[in-house]
Amino acid sequence: MNRINFEQVHYEASGDVKPIITNLVNTYPHWHNDKHYAESPTLSAVAAAAFVSPFYLSHLFTQAMGISFSQYLNYVKVNMAQRDLAMTKDTIIEIMARHGFANAKTFNRVFKSQTGCSPSEYRKNALSGNGKNFTPPPSPLGEKMPGNYVNFYAHTAVPKMSYREKSASITGTTEFIPREHTRNITIKKGGQTKPLDRYFLKMAGQARAGDFLRRGVQDHYRILQKEIRFEYIRFHGIFNDEMCVVADDDRYNWTYVDEVFDFLREVNLRPFIELSFMPTPLASGETTAFFYRGNVTPPKDWEKWGELVEAFARHLVDRYSAEEIKNWYFEVWNEPNIDSFWTGGFDGYMRLYQTSALRLKSVSPLLKIGGPAASSFSDHDARGFMERFLSSCAEQNIPVDFVSAHPYPAIYFEENNKLHEVFLDSGATKNDALWLHDLVQNSAYPHAEIHLDEWNSSPGDRDLVHDTAFMATFLLHNYLLCGGIVSSLCYWALSDLFEEHGLGGCEFHGGFGLLSIGGLKKPQYYAFQALKQLQDTVLAQGDDFIVTCSYTTDSGTEIAEIQALCWNYVHYSEAYAVGTIDRSDAPDFYDRYEIFEKKNPFEYALHIGENLFAPCPACSVEKTVFNRDHGSIFDFWLKNGAIENISDEQRSLMRVQCIPRQNIEIHQVSGDGLVISELVEPFGFVLFKIRPLSKM
Repeated sequence: MNRINFEQVHYEASGDVKPIITNLVNTYPHWHNDKHYAESPTLSAVAAAAFVSPFYLSHLFTQAMGISFSQYLNYVKVNMAQRDLAMTKDTIIEIMARHGFANAKTFNRVFKSQTGCSPSEYRKNALSGNGKNFTPPPSPLGEKMPGNYVNFYAHTAVPKMSYREKSASITGTTEFIPREHTRNITIKKGGQTKPLDRYFLKMAGQARAGDFLRRGVQDHYRILQKEIRFEYIRFHGIFNDEMCVVADDDRYNWTYVDEVFDFLREVNLRPFIELSFMPTPLASGETTAFFYRGNVTPPKDWEKWGELVEAFARHLVDRYSAEEIKNWYFEVWNEPNIDSFWTGGFDGYMRLYQTSALRLKSVSPLLKIGGPAASSFSDHDARGFMERFLSSCAEQNIPVDFVSAHPYPAIYFEENNKLHEVFLDSGATKNDALWLHDLVQNSAYPHAEIHLDEWNSSPGDRDLVHDTAFMATFLLHNYLLCGGIVSSLCYWALSDLFEEHGLGGCEFHGGFGLLSIGGLKKPQYYAFQALKQLQDTVLAQGDDFIVTCSYTTDSGTEIAEIQALCWNYVHYSEAYAVGTIDRSDAPDFYDRYEIFEKKNPFEYALHIGENLFAPCPACSVEKTVFNRDHGSIFDFWLKNGAIENISDEQRSLMRVQCIPRQNIEIHQVSGDGLVISELVEPFGFVLFKIRPLSKM
């Protein structure tokens, strides 16, 4: 084929790139004539043939064509299938297989989305035989594909320049095998109960202290604290240069520090303070991390570092009182087991920790100090680092009030000069929590709190999965699996206004947040809202459900108000979980669900004994249903035109329209009690809130 080098593509991208892509498509080996398209060539293979990166080719392809590479491939397949349907007598199954479709359901869905009819209807209406009336569909190379503007209200005008036209085949709803599965959950009075561990609201995270000086971040936190309300917030960089704490003449300036903590107190958040990064006047080197250039070198003068920590603690006590500050946490550094975040090695970290701990305790022995905030449990020798940390502290009689670590269930490693990414199994977070729990219990600090103070499905702030409905059930699955093991499991991070690698370039860029850049509520948000509504007594719990209750008294009889939360968790497919970080193996920007296992909807049926409600004859059942069609903002955006530059008016409409489905029903309580049910889609959950009703 004709080779296209990177420089040529990059140069022409500034002008009209369509000829470049047209040339690439037409010259790819045997693309049409030998039916190479039916083998579903990957973006990676095409990019390799063009000597460019898959990521860059994907961007260039979409810019030139108005559709993604995978969408174009589907158009080629359907185009060729239409020809055979009109001109041959081959069966539809034979044609489907010949043109690279794995099953009839997918073939029917993609074909109908592009032609408006099923393959059988198309064949019936076309002239088979010589095919005189067969006309291929317009090529995506020649004109852009149809799409839909946002379907809000009739008067809403959508700027055409901000609209990305796309294939109608991506509708936002994945099709699954329509088999019926039922989960029967029986609840009776008198069974064993346990208290609910509400540790999931203990702590969350934000990128750095300087974020809280910005109005957008403050607006996000006012919403979050009003509707969900976390207790603590962890963040990097309280000593970073942008906070202007240390001047060149060694004087301290607490102006921005006070602004940050005053705001946190305003929204009822206590700080979990990470003592980082090294102020430039104190730093021994120039190595930095992140977009905002946090210095990660040891101090050139250890005494001055100690003086800074002590002065910081004394200022906090003076301003906010010792009684308040004893409730805060002070963590020494971030992920020192990774060279790019700490250049001083283990011995240097131990000196940093000892200096910080002794200076902090000199202000008040009640102040809580801990670490080592080690990254991962499966790489960078994290487990060995934590073991040596606890042993060294015991040997030197250094205080440890809490132990911290970051159990991301994903591993990054290099092999053959290529960075690989592996996603661990669905129980990885619990296994890591149990390992650390046992380590602490068997150490010299068995009563130390355990804070897993940075955690998400992956540590990537551009992971497209972070915008999908998967995240809601990922949170429910893990938080309700790990209860009672650790003191906190800190969701990292609350807002997509997050700049470790610069600000995300679009609304759905794969950021960590519960809220998007523009403040749209992502699936994670609704998961936390559901968790918050659980009550303190657990009546029953399984791998995919939990039932809690609170009690009221009616005429001397104790009556239960019940909350039942059920979810349909779907894990990554094995092929994706053990794949690489190569962007060609990552989700397509639009179609982000193909990387997951295929799973069926589940019907959850609650059988609640009558003795829980007596003497009340009826109950109200408030039902909240979340799935890809109700509450998943990325799927909603996708189905309504995928507008690139969303206006404030459109965001306001999206906030109103994209919410979980809710309704209230009245159910009579029979002698057998109460039975209620709901079909829960993959990536979805249902929350039942059942309240007894007295006779009027």
